[in-house]
Amino acid sequence: MDLTAETRHGIWDPPDESLLQPGGEGELIISRFRSILTVAGWGIALWAAYRNPFSESARIYQLFATVAAASSLTLHLVVNRIHFGWWLGFLTSITDVTLISGGILALVLAGYADHALNGSVLYPVYFFALAATMIRLDHRACLAAGLAAAFEYLAILGVAGLQYGWSGPHLDPEGQAVRLVLLGGMAALGVVVNRRMQAPHVLSANDSLTGVLNRRSFEERWDSELARARRYGR
Repeated sequence: MDLTAETRHGIWDPPDESLLQPGGEGELIISRFRSILTVAGWGIALWAAYRNPFSESARIYQLFATVAAASSLTLHLVVNRIHFGWWLGFLTSITDVTLISGGILALVLAGYADHALNGSVLYPVYFFALAATMIRLDHRACLAAGLAAAFEYLAILGVAGLQYGWSGPHLDPEGQAVRLVLLGGMAALGVVVNRRMQAPHVLSANDSLTGVLNRRSFEERWDSELARARRYGR
């Protein structure tokens, strides 16, 4: 069986089942990093609000950081308690970009459209979230998160245009078009990199002659299934 050819499936076909174990390990890594970064961001936002008690934008950042930290810690508990499935990667990937979009939208609605759409605080976080999707070893999560980020950001631009007009400095057409293209490009790059990362995992996990799991991969799946059986009592 040509396993290299087996990895050349459609863009929306699920990854090989042998990738579930390393994908789950990647999800745990992302979960830890997400928790550490959002808690650190919450601390920075709290300090900024303390230093500028009358700044509305500082209070918005504090609210956003609080929601993000609470969501991250909740996701961390979920990831640690349930067996990893591809659906979980979709959920966490889209949640990450939606939290960022929510922070940008909150600034727009509060009257800080220029700061939200041209600032350097929240928008770059999209790229961290999209880069993290690659570790899950599911190219579909990369694509879904990238498209969600692009469409959500486009919707935010629409809200800003309706609320403040379409000719303000916050809606510089060229600059915002570049931002949308970068989000789409990051999604496409994530899919390509993820697919290339999947191939060596599949080749190392399966016997080249029969295509079945090799001894090491079988034992990893066996341990994972035993842990799930103990966790759920069945």
